[in-house]
Amino acid sequence: MVFRIQEEKVNDIGLSGITVIYCGDIPHPTFQELMEIGSEGGIYIDDNTTQEQRDLLDTLPVNSHGGVFMRKVFGIRYAKIGVEDNSTSIHIKMPHGEMKQYLTKGLDGNPVRIENQVLPILRDL
Repeated sequence: MVFRIQEEKVNDIGLSGITVIYCGDIPHPTFQELMEIGSEGGIYIDDNTTQEQRDLLDTLPVNSHGGVFMRKVFGIRYAKIGVEDNSTSIHIKMPHGEMKQYLTKGLDGNPVRIENQVLPILRDL
């Protein structure tokens, strides 16, 4: 999972522009098992952060959105994460690989939206 924080403050500490990547295993065949047991892995955070931001980010990713899925975190590493974003795709370069995702468009040519989800992290995607 990749989270790109666009606008956010926690305890008056700005987090805008930071990328967080959750790399882990989901060894469960059903969504119910994922929610009950969770996954395990590591977290990468963009290394362009200040010490004040790191003090917050050393616990926030484990206890927030990704923590819903990743129940066992083996560690957090700060690393260079490159992001190239345009109107149709996003290319993310991370410490041990890269991925490119393309925007899915509906029949009207506009981006497909996921709304009214039961998971808070997907409330308006």
